[in-house]
Amino acid sequence: MFESHSQAVYKLLRDRQLVETEQLEALQEEHKAFGRSLADLAVDLGLIEKSALLGHVAQSLGWTFLAEPPASLAAETIAMLPANLARTYGAIPLWADAQSVDLLAVDPFNSQIIEDLTFALGRDVRLVVGDPARIEALIKLNYGEDEASLDELLREIGDKPLSEEEERELSTTDIEAMAGKTPIIRFVNLVLG
Repeated sequence: MFESHSQAVYKLLRDRQLVETEQLEALQEEHKAFGRSLADLAVDLGLIEKSALLGHVAQSLGWTFLAEPPASLAAETIAMLPANLARTYGAIPLWADAQSVDLLAVDPFNSQIIEDLTFALGRDVRLVVGDPARIEALIKLNYGEDEASLDELLREIGDKPLSEEEERELSTTDIEAMAGKTPIIRFVNLVLG
């Protein structure tokens, strides 16, 4: 949970004094040694309840916390966010009106969700924090699995392979730019998923 935001979780736990300093330092060391997220470690070791941590995350980010996401959502609400965007951003509509939409988000720390989906949906976007595992399950239930095949993604990445000379000429900046493109991210998710 919140794998790429362990530093923000550390700061939250420290600033709100949710975990004793010695325990927090031990968590940080274990996080560094084994690579597990700080949030998962704190919850798994019983230092804080998952719902309490999620509530503090929501409060610190200025979002609403929903302890129990609904088992089902209205079809017209689900239909307002295309499946590819729901999977890409790890978000699912919870409630909407003509001007705004509330999205349950797997990663509420990701402010790009708000910027990108406000533009894509033409509505104000507010995030709602909930259990990331439950939100992922809701996304799969309502949108299904990503149906892109490996061949489709490879075609999307590029039509022709690079020659050996072209590969040698790629700079670190070129490689980093290529890694951030949506087809690459989808490819990695397909391979890891």
